[in-house]
Amino acid sequence: MARFDVDKPRWDQGTFYGRLMHFCNITDPRAVFASTTELMNAKHLVNDYRSTPAVVFWQWANQSFNALVNFTNRNANSVLTTQELATAYVSASSAALITAIGLKNRLAKSSAGPLTQRFVPLIAVLAANAVNIPLMRRKFGSMVPVGCALFAQKNNISADTLKRFEPISYEKIKETALSEGRYLPSRVFFNKGL
Repeated sequence: MARFDVDKPRWDQGTFYGRLMHFCNITDPRAVFASTTELMNAKHLVNDYRSTPAVVFWQWANQSFNALVNFTNRNANSVLTTQELATAYVSASSAALITAIGLKNRLAKSSAGPLTQRFVPLIAVLAANAVNIPLMRRKFGSMVPVGCALFAQKNNISADTLKRFEPISYEKIKETALSEGRYLPSRVFFNKGL
């Protein structure tokens, strides 16, 4: 039995019967009696029905998966409430849907080619991640380090700020100072960067 190839016709196009079967398979004889306007309206209806629900479903499915991945990759010491998780999930899903549907409709009305339109899902996922990651990791003490810079630099912050944003680092500095019989410094100097 020959393998099915989606790019080739099902019937031999070298014979009359093969061509007849091919065109009978892809042609609806009722279309002969429809006006051009009716055919174009039907075409637009089918395209709208197929594409928008598909975009909504796949963006929702992707954001559900991304939310699960971000949740499992979170800092286990960071406690996230159900409300925080729901906010991040709904915000990311909304960002993906708004971006995907809005960009899809905008590009459909413009002269953008099919290659440009293929980037719509990527841009929607990028928009969703730009919303989701900061929301999932917004508790400063858990995931976002204070003083993180693009280039290595000398930083200094007050001990109170360190205590608020990086409590684990604060406790280690306090423990070290007390074990050495020193006072806790009022300012902490450090070098962070790449």
